Amino acid sequence: MWWNRRYIREAVSMDLNGTYRLDLPDVGMLGSLLLRIEGTCVSDASLTTEKWRMIDYLSDLQVILNGSHPCKDLTGYQAQALNWFDQGVMPDTKWNQYAAAVQKEYILVNFGRHLMDSEMGLDLSMFDNVQLRLTNTMTSTYYADSLTISLLGYFKQEGGGFPQGYIKSEQFKSWSATADTWEYTDLPTEGKLRRLILQLEPDLGATYHEYETSMDNMGADIKITFDSGATVVYEGGIDDLMREINLLMGTDCMVRGIVYRTQNYAQRNGLGRVFAVAPGPLEIAADTVQDSTLTFDSDYDRGTWAFANAQGTTDQFAIGWGTCPHACLLIPFVKGDDPADWLDLAARKTMKVDIHAYNTSGATGGADAIVLERQVF
Repeated sequence: MWWNRRYIREAVSMDLNGTYRLDLPDVGMLGSLLLRIEGTCVSDASLTTEKWRMIDYLSDLQVILNGSHPCKDLTGYQAQALNWFDQGVMPDTKWNQYAAAVQKEYILVNFGRHLMDSEMGLDLSMFDNVQLRLTNTMTSTYYADSLTISLLGYFKQEGGGFPQGYIKSEQFKSWSATADTWEYTDLPTEGKLRRLILQLEPDLGATYHEYETSMDNMGADIKITFDSGATVVYEGGIDDLMREINLLMGTDCMVRGIVYRTQNYAQRNGLGRVFAVAPGPLEIAADTVQDSTLTFDSDYDRGTWAFANAQGTTDQFAIGWGTCPHACLLIPFVKGDDPADWLDLAARKTMKVDIHAYNTSGATGGADAIVLERQVF
């Protein structure tokens, strides 16, 4: 058995503010797709805006089987967060907003548990049609007239099919949070549950776009139960669970970007909670390090950061270490990744997930979602 890497498309045009659709090959044992989206920024267009990276505009990523059955149905944030949970590292994106910089966004779409999973993936010959759909909301105000997209496929060779089926990843539910309010959810009763992921993103400030509260407050209390509420799996806040996942992963989540921003205007940094940051000066044109007194605003740990001082026309390089990529919290029920150990939802009758936001104004308007990953044959 071996893996063949093959470009399904390379650097083809993708329209701004539209949905890119591509029918995947009719045959092949497809394990993963590596997506690369490239675009050129309009100079100085995002100095004070809420969005500054292409991932901020990727609203929907779908892989549809036979015209109507979603195998993947996620936001760009959620799809990229799965990369850290699957691979232990965030994709090597190019988050650069300096002048008319070229940005690159990478998303790895795994149909199995990880890249080159020999037991799980999509046998394309089993379906009449498999279509990728990627929707973006970018406009020419912020990006040049067109984008390009490349898709690198990973195909299993000479090893038979995928005996464990494939993984269906979907945003099962989304809602706008309200402070001091419970949201009650009954999960579906079909399939085996690999992962439960809670995306709990605070509201952004109207002027400076900072997170108005912490991710911890968005999940101040959660209750997860099996057997129609009879068996309590977890009851409490998410603050310790946010640290637990790094212990299970064996690493912190790291993000970085080249930032050119008006003083005090915050921006998402790709983390739900920041543990440490390392700012530094960088001048791309001269390829030299400049003197700097760059500092962050005091609430940098919340998942948005802003520079408390300006540095003229010099672009700044920033690295952050933390947890919960794109405010996504993974709640595993077993440490290993053997499908035999995943939760049988039918046997558990009704699994319930109840989430309570803290009584603070910053929680109202937050973007919450439940993402499920299930085994499908």
